Amino acid sequence: MKDNFVAFSRNLIFFLICATTVVSTLFFLPTTSEFFEFNKFTAFLGITILGLLLWAARTVAEKRFGFTRTPLDIPILIIVATFFVATLSSLDQFISFVGTQGRAWPSFFAMATVAAFYFMATSNLKSKKQVEVILWTLIGATTIAAVIATAAYFGAFLPFDFASLRSFNPLGVVTRLAQLESFVLPITIAQALLAKNKNVRLVSLIFTIIASFSFILIGFIPSYIALAVGLIVLGVGLMKNKLDKTAQGALATIVVFIVLFLTMRYVPQVAKGTIQAWIKAPQDQGNSLNVIGELRLNNSVSWDIATQAIGKRPLFGTGLGTYAYAYTQLKPRVMNSTDQWSVRFDKPSSDFAEILTTTGIFGALAYLIFAIVVLRFVWTLLFKSSQSGIYLPLAAAIVGFIASNFVSTSSLATVIPFFVGLVLLAILAKATDENYVYDITVEIATMKGKFSWFPIGTSNDLLKTNAEGKGAKSQVLPGLFLIVVLAASAFAARYQIAAYRGEYYFHQAALATRSNNGSRTIAFLQQAISANPRVDSYHRNLSDITRTAAITLSQNKDLTDNQKN
Repeated sequence: MKDNFVAFSRNLIFFLICATTVVSTLFFLPTTSEFFEFNKFTAFLGITILGLLLWAARTVAEKRFGFTRTPLDIPILIIVATFFVATLSSLDQFISFVGTQGRAWPSFFAMATVAAFYFMATSNLKSKKQVEVILWTLIGATTIAAVIATAAYFGAFLPFDFASLRSFNPLGVVTRLAQLESFVLPITIAQALLAKNKNVRLVSLIFTIIASFSFILIGFIPSYIALAVGLIVLGVGLMKNKLDKTAQGALATIVVFIVLFLTMRYVPQVAKGTIQAWIKAPQDQGNSLNVIGELRLNNSVSWDIATQAIGKRPLFGTGLGTYAYAYTQLKPRVMNSTDQWSVRFDKPSSDFAEILTTTGIFGALAYLIFAIVVLRFVWTLLFKSSQSGIYLPLAAAIVGFIASNFVSTSSLATVIPFFVGLVLLAILAKATDENYVYDITVEIATMKGKFSWFPIGTSNDLLKTNAEGKGAKSQVLPGLFLIVVLAASAFAARYQIAAYRGEYYFHQAALATRSNNGSRTIAFLQQAISANPRVDSYHRNLSDITRTAAITLSQNKDLTDNQKN
């Protein structure tokens, strides 16, 4: 019975991690005010909670608490701790803890969930085969997203009213899709060149061409920079491997298609006769080569605000998710002379500028420590390992993503695949017996005498670890771990359910407003406030609606008692 449960839990966790790659790219629901990121985070949180519960239950069944030790453990915990302190010192603790309405990232809640997912995943995956399946799931999901986005670009929309936009894609904003594609493309290119199986090479080549076309159509310059960095790492790694004729042919095919796509996209005479002629979108959306993306703040203005914020709140910044506050207070006067003078930006031009502004010097240092450790880990695997070839695709993608943090902003749809990539890189290192990724078991030493565990010179340690991953049978730590997971999961699930109910009712209120049904709008807004009263936009909307209704009714001479109320 116990063995069956252990095997079942491992298999189910593996399935959940595969599902994570699909959820982060393709999952969305038109049931909340924000269709994409909020629903992705809700599903991701549910997957993480279920995975943690299975892991904790298995430790109790095995009577052993163990996990996989990786070089990234401490840097991730440092970031979580820094985000927690920045949340406590925030201008708005609620937003810093759970994020702004409909957007969980960046927030302490989202970062803690991502960290929990990382530890859960690295401690439950074991084999190269699992890594391959998860990696191909991510590649397949990204390719499907690219196909949907490309079809929408040319006017072939999904059969939903909300999808009738040329910029539509399952990630929500086209720039997010470009960031994801810049992460995945080095992987597919490497597979097309280095895979031993010819069918795998062919499929990788097809996926590369599809994603490249979508990537070039979007034309997001910061993602070009991230992809260029990833391809440089890939090129350096390929210098160690002599490409066979099939790989050379695949590389030539990729280059030809990319040059063709770039010519079609950026040479006006060619673009007019090809891409623009192929667009069959409605007349009101036109056939412009560019599609609506995320409005971005000027890079120099972002750094100007970051330096001012450091001067005012140097240690932990204004708090996670509070960039809009910093922008309102610190935006330079030059913005008033631009077309964006009335825009209240809630994100700067890059992740690092946001980290510096909202988490201060300590947050920036925590991120730099994390980035340096990741790069050192990648360097070690690529240049000091005898099996560097198997790490190359993921290593190139990871380095490219870190570069993107300095030129663009991330979302959960890009952060989750990045951490999945870190997990897979660590599991590959563990599967190939690299000595800096290994399983350990932690136990509480048995007390042989009264207070023998107290550090007063006795030889017994309170905590013991075994790097082999096999320790003495102890129910203390497994039980404590299960209790902590149950408590944290209950708290997280309780809040997210309330938040989801609030977002659902708020969306229903918006639909009622479009139908000019004031009473239903007010009723739904009241339900949203009842479900999640800490969201200020619910209160503002209810105030505006009721004020408008009162002004309208006041113009009537004969009012019933109910209308007067």
